[in-house]
Amino acid sequence: MNVFSVSVPITTEDLITSAVTADKIAAFNSNEQYLLFQEKTESEQRFLLVSDKEDDEESIIKTQKGVFGNHIRVEKINDTTDGKETETRVQHVKKLMVNLGKDDGYEGIRTTLIVTETAKQLEAKANEIIGFSQYKEFFRNLNSYIDRTSNIQAKNLYNIVIVNKCNANLDAQVELLYKLFAVKGLLEEQAVIKGDFWDARHTNRETKLLYHIDDDWYGNKDEDFWQSSSEYNDESSDKIYQTDSREMRLLNKIMTSSNIYITSITPAVYKKLKELETFEMVFPNVVFVEELTVDEKIELIIKITEEYGFTFNSNKTAQSRFIKTASASEVEMSVRKTVMKKLIDGCDFFCLELSDFAPKKKQKKKKSAFDELEKLIGLEGVKKTIREITTFLQRRGKSAVPCIHMAFLGSPGTGKTTVARIIGRIFYEIGLLKKEVFVETDRSGLIAEYVGQTTIKTKKMVESALGGVLFIDEAYSLLMPGNTDEEGCDYGHEALSTLVKLMEDKRDELVCIFAGYTKEMERMISMNPGLRDRIQFHINFPDFTAEELMAIFKKMCTENKYVLSSCAEIAIKDKFTKVLRTASENFANGRLVRKVFERIRIKQALRTLDSNITEADVQAVFTEGDLSKLLTGNNISQIGFISYIESA
Repeated sequence: MNVFSVSVPITTEDLITSAVTADKIAAFNSNEQYLLFQEKTESEQRFLLVSDKEDDEESIIKTQKGVFGNHIRVEKINDTTDGKETETRVQHVKKLMVNLGKDDGYEGIRTTLIVTETAKQLEAKANEIIGFSQYKEFFRNLNSYIDRTSNIQAKNLYNIVIVNKCNANLDAQVELLYKLFAVKGLLEEQAVIKGDFWDARHTNRETKLLYHIDDDWYGNKDEDFWQSSSEYNDESSDKIYQTDSREMRLLNKIMTSSNIYITSITPAVYKKLKELETFEMVFPNVVFVEELTVDEKIELIIKITEEYGFTFNSNKTAQSRFIKTASASEVEMSVRKTVMKKLIDGCDFFCLELSDFAPKKKQKKKKSAFDELEKLIGLEGVKKTIREITTFLQRRGKSAVPCIHMAFLGSPGTGKTTVARIIGRIFYEIGLLKKEVFVETDRSGLIAEYVGQTTIKTKKMVESALGGVLFIDEAYSLLMPGNTDEEGCDYGHEALSTLVKLMEDKRDELVCIFAGYTKEMERMISMNPGLRDRIQFHINFPDFTAEELMAIFKKMCTENKYVLSSCAEIAIKDKFTKVLRTASENFANGRLVRKVFERIRIKQALRTLDSNITEADVQAVFTEGDLSKLLTGNNISQIGFISYIESA
């Protein structure tokens, strides 16, 4: 194992910023070679390089130019003779190199951060933050608290709860706390890992890093899932995992960890967690983040506009209802969007007024998705099921079930696509989904033509639907014979396996709805235990009755301004009744209505210029070959028109 000191000069021509340096080092580090920042002086930054490779100083300089550029200085050192501090650092690096092997040992987003400021400079940065007075005081007290407790070996001294009372983004505040811990020598790994409850529970990396749990602690898997998981039901596992709540399991994990944990939570969640006997012991430090005052919000606006070279006219701003009621994050987002738009539009007037970014009067309220659902023809059982699911999720939250993926089972043209769109809007309106996004696909949208591309294509499709709904029509076709690789493995299985994993990984960001014929869908779901476990709701879409098909037809006539005679109405209903009597298993339902309507429009247009549909028009259409077969029992399962209910 070779150890080197790498010195990088800081000049006005080649200034190395912490962010750029951190990104390059993160890309360079591996289980064979590792760079660790040591210190910054007025003239240079110094790093410790530990390498398994047999390189001399000249070879190291060549490799480090890719990280730091030119003018670097490399010196080989002996970790046993250069001092105890260096020897300790080398041992830290070796430990980090092991963790960069086959399994990084963490879940969440890892950000490498190099700290070049002093504790005094960090305290000054904290004081520059607008608002957050309690946080600033806490930061100052934490600085001296660390000095007083530096010789104490007990764990959990520095774990922090940030009670977020204003829904603010706290990444900057957490980063400052990380830098203070790093400057004080409490961390070995120069990184912050940010994840939710699930990520923190499954992170096994113990390298004295900072872990930020940014989650409500109750928004993931429910207790039934944890109790049924094989990880906790193994007879050899500790009994505490089988009897305590999932929150207690994480607290027990943190209690024995050498890492430092910060969790940012809402006041309601904080109140619930305080009831756990070990929570305050595991997280002894608490800081409350309050909403900004009106004056502080105005100060924030001025600061943001100055960043872009704008000014802000703050006259009468304090009386604005928007400034009084909007959160700081809402104000910031509104101002930044306005400034960016003005810059893109080429605006040469650099003074903002409140009217530029304050929201205008609300437009007419959009029709509720629940109203749209109720107006659909038929589907009473489907509507009832959706109302029950929605009510349950509203009262219990998403955490009441492991996930909210669904399967829609039924014949073509029974409204599956339309209802899927409406469900996406309903879930968005009640806050279960972040975006009003609906992505529709089928086998062709998930499966690629070449080896190794199907997983990539499927992931891209899922990513495009994050925050909303991914609707997979004729999903059973994924397990039908199709494209195969050189070894005969069907790409459909690869796509389904990728979907199943992403449905779990992105369970809080996505609702996946599988749709298709009842028997084929049930067969597909039963063949894949992973898929079966992830689909929580199965909704059956019944075939339409003759009365419902007639109602759809009449609605189409009304929307297209056609007048249907009483004789024509009787004739059409009679035809629909006969078709249903001899219909095949996968009858086309609403698609038949669309086809009949379009055919009648053609017949009617050839006969007259008015908008009256007569019995003669109806009889003429049903004497045509494909439709006459439907009346005699020679049914076909596919009709080449989009169903009315699915296109409405």
